[in-house]
Amino acid sequence: MKKFLITSAFALSLLLSFTNAVAGEGTPAPELKAAGRINKQPVYQLRLNNSTAASYYLLVKDEFGVVLHEETLSGSNITRNYQLNTLELGATPVIFEVYNMAGLLTGSIRVDVATNQVANARIK
Repeated sequence: MKKFLITSAFALSLLLSFTNAVAGEGTPAPELKAAGRINKQPVYQLRLNNSTAASYYLLVKDEFGVVLHEETLSGSNITRNYQLNTLELGATPVIFEVYNMAGLLTGSIRVDVATNQVANARIK
């Protein structure tokens, strides 16, 4: 029984260390900040802060899960600007989700369009 517990504990620790390595534990969290306005519509700047070249999948959706935009981003130190049309969105919050190419969520950022507040969240 004792040998079984030791083997199980070792297997669990090996699994957890593999999961953290795949999820990109050392990868900096994506950041989103208000970058200004164009034609009275807010513009947000997304920074992935990846020092090595990699590919990511960006999904932008509203709070109801409706996909507003999706794209694949590649390179290092990726920075992109996104303008939100508040006339169409109204006061509906928008969520930016960044996935690595293994399909694991690396960051989720919620934008409250009505108040222009950004809530960055690191996913581990």
